[in-house]
Amino acid sequence: MNVAELLTKTGPIRLLCGEDRFAIDAQIARYREVFDAAFMPELNIERFYGDDSKPETIADACRSMPAFAEGRLVIWQGNSKAQATKMLGKLASYIAAPNPSTLLVLVLPGDPDGRLKVIKAAKKSKQLMKFDLPDEAAAALWVTRSAQEAKIPLDSSVARHLVSALGCDRLALRQALNKLDLFAEGRPVDRTMVDQVINSVLDEDVWALADLLAAGRLGESLALVHQLLDDQRSGHELVPGLSYRFRSLARILGAQEKRVPTGQVAKLAGVSPWELKRTGSVLKGWTGARMRLALQALGRADDRLKGGWGASERATMEALCLEVCCA
Repeated sequence: MNVAELLTKTGPIRLLCGEDRFAIDAQIARYREVFDAAFMPELNIERFYGDDSKPETIADACRSMPAFAEGRLVIWQGNSKAQATKMLGKLASYIAAPNPSTLLVLVLPGDPDGRLKVIKAAKKSKQLMKFDLPDEAAAALWVTRSAQEAKIPLDSSVARHLVSALGCDRLALRQALNKLDLFAEGRPVDRTMVDQVINSVLDEDVWALADLLAAGRLGESLALVHQLLDDQRSGHELVPGLSYRFRSLARILGAQEKRVPTGQVAKLAGVSPWELKRTGSVLKGWTGARMRLALQALGRADDRLKGGWGASERATMEALCLEVCCA
C-alpha cells in the first residue's frame, strides 16, 4: 500500500482512543510504515505531544503541502482527557475542512467525551477508532505467544499469573516480560520470579480500598486513602489498580445480570476463579448504571492525576472516594 492508497482508505482524519496503548501504538506504526516507505519521510512526518505545541502549529503542519511525496502524516498524542477535549475544540475548524493530502492522527486518552460535536461527527463518519483492553484470557494468551516469539521460557500458567498480577495492559505486560527475561537469565520463568520482579497492580492495599468503595463505606475509604498517601503510596499507583478491579467487577456484574450459571461466571467475565471467589458479596446492591458511574469517576480521577485538574493528589483521591461511594 502506498501513501495515496492509505489516504483513500483512511481519509484525512483518524481519532484513536481507548485504554489499549499497545494496539494504538501498533496502529500508528502501521501508518508510519507506509509514509516511511515514501520519498524523504523525514520531511513529511511530524509528531506532537500534549501542550508542547499550539493547535495553530499543528493545523499549519497539516495544511503544509507534502515535500516530494503524495502526502504527509501528522500525529498528536494527548496526556489527559481534559487536554484532548481542549485540543479537539481548537482543531474543530480544521477537522471540519481538512487538507486531503495529510493524514492527521489524534490520540485521545481513554474514552473521549461523546457529547462533543467533533466526536459525534467522527463516530458517524467512522473516523473514530477505539481500542479496548483484552480480557484476562486473551491477555494471557498474548503473553504466552509473545514469550514464545522472544524465546522466553514461560508457560501458560505463569502467563495467567502475570496477567492476574499486572492487569491486561499489553505495554505493561511487554515491559514485564523484558524484566523477567533479564532476571531469569535463560532459566524458565516461574510464578516465584513473577512475584519477586513484578509489583502487583492489585496488592492488598488496592483490594482493601476497592472493597470499601464497592461497599459504599465512605469514611473508611477516606481514612485508608489518607493512610496510604501518608505512607508514600501514590494516586498514580492506586487509581490504575482500582480501575482494573472495578473493570473486573463490571464484567462479573454483567455476567450475573445475564443469569448465567455460577460455574460459568468467571469464564464469561474473563476473570480468574480466585478473583471471582474473593469478590464474594461485594456487588450486592450494584446495577449496571451504578457501575458505569463508578468507572466514569475512576476515569476522571486518572485524568485529574495526569494534569486535567488543578487540585492536589490528595483532593483528587478524596473526590474519587466520594464519587464512587455515592454513585
